[in-house]
Amino acid sequence: MKTEFTYRNLKIILIWMLFFGAPYIWFVPDLLSWINGNIYYVINTLLTIALVFVLWEMMDKLPGIKRKGYYWSENDITVIEYGGRRIVLNSVTELFLTDRHASSGGITLLIRNNGRKIEFLSEALDKGTRPEKTVFFDIYSQILSENPHLKQESDVFGEPIDYWYKAD
Repeated sequence: MKTEFTYRNLKIILIWMLFFGAPYIWFVPDLLSWINGNIYYVINTLLTIALVFVLWEMMDKLPGIKRKGYYWSENDITVIEYGGRRIVLNSVTELFLTDRHASSGGITLLIRNNGRKIEFLSEALDKGTRPEKTVFFDIYSQILSENPHLKQESDVFGEPIDYWYKAD
């Protein structure tokens, strides 16, 4: 049975950032050129930060960003279908699920399969949403259960890192 998931297309996000950011880069510094000294840099920095926050708020409303994908299991191997691609996860060497990103309000699922990196950014999540309550965690759990050769990564102190597994 195919299960649907929604993700944000990182390439389209970058295109929209360039679309809105390029005019800013070309024109705003010239518009502020009459300001002298360090105040120019302060105002330019504050305007840049404001632009980035406005863009992140708009990201789920702009066309092309939200996409749908599907995942299912065939013969105990997860298959993911997204963006016109169908990928059989038959050689997973790394599986990583991030905690919430402050910058995007979502989580990221990273899968390395056959030397290829597959990465999904979730939609913006409510502040209290834990990774375990997302469809990305369901995908992560399914892949992890089908790949017992993956071992949990540890930090420099030997403590296990949540949601990060790699092949030896």
